[in-house]
Amino acid sequence: MSQEPQGKLVSIVIPVFNGSDYLGEAIDSALAQSWPQVEVIVVDDGSTDDTGEICRRYGERIRYFRKENGGQSSALNYGIERMQGDWFSWLSHDDLYFPEKIARQMQVALRNPGVVVYSDWMTVGAGGEPLGSIRIRQADALRFRYRLITENPYHGCSMLVPSSAFRQAGVFDTGIPLTSDVDLWFRMAATIPFVHVPEVLVKGRVHARQVSVKRYRAHQEESDRFYRGCLQQMSDQEILDAGGDPGLREAFARLAFNFARREYRQAALAALERMGSSGAGALALGGAHIRAYVLFQKKHWKNRIKYGWLKGKRIV
Repeated sequence: MSQEPQGKLVSIVIPVFNGSDYLGEAIDSALAQSWPQVEVIVVDDGSTDDTGEICRRYGERIRYFRKENGGQSSALNYGIERMQGDWFSWLSHDDLYFPEKIARQMQVALRNPGVVVYSDWMTVGAGGEPLGSIRIRQADALRFRYRLITENPYHGCSMLVPSSAFRQAGVFDTGIPLTSDVDLWFRMAATIPFVHVPEVLVKGRVHARQVSVKRYRAHQEESDRFYRGCLQQMSDQEILDAGGDPGLREAFARLAFNFARREYRQAALAALERMGSSGAGALALGGAHIRAYVLFQKKHWKNRIKYGWLKGKRIV
């Protein structure tokens, strides 16, 4: 990895495990980039299908590595360690780039040294059919972390990251495999500006074999713990400024309501605890505070039914 992001080579890292069904399309979209200085790195995370055979067909047009299975985060880190570019761009094996993805982001990156650049994105179905676009509202650097934990409209594959950001904030945490991307952006955003390109530049594929679909419950539980941890790292002033609320009681009530609505019970409790410690008092809940508390209790009860426990019996 280069010492400083001064060059123009971009490393597109594609982690894959048994993803031969879509891998060829992803590689083709990476090779089709209009930006002339791109290297494509495919990290095979111990696949048992014909992923390796597909990669070998591309010959020297890509850099192919095979490693023992360790999960997506470890595969991304493996690619980061071996990349030769001064910028990193992640492409999931089942997602796609528009041809101008790197070029549009590099135009912004070269004018703003050291920043992370991200864009809008769209969802497509298993066959590539358009499902909808995610247009992200402009947010200054102060509000990026707040929006990350309250909305998270960002797609990891839309990020263009300077190599210096990894030395400053670290790499993907393999100990939290389902939320390591959000965790990394959260850590980076503490000191590094994130700049938005308001264009749809990535296609995120939605299909039944995705980890986020197959492991929905585990993802919810890990995200709940993660968001609770994020609250512990954010100061009262950051939350107050980013949320735009008139006071801390209102700010933490908004957060509790937000987490409860998204079924993150522990994070909602953490927000209520912060509200209590701010001097509002748990028994001094106003309308928004009560709605937050009742809603997260209601959602939790629905989850207990949905995921399996009712009168002591597992029902799913």
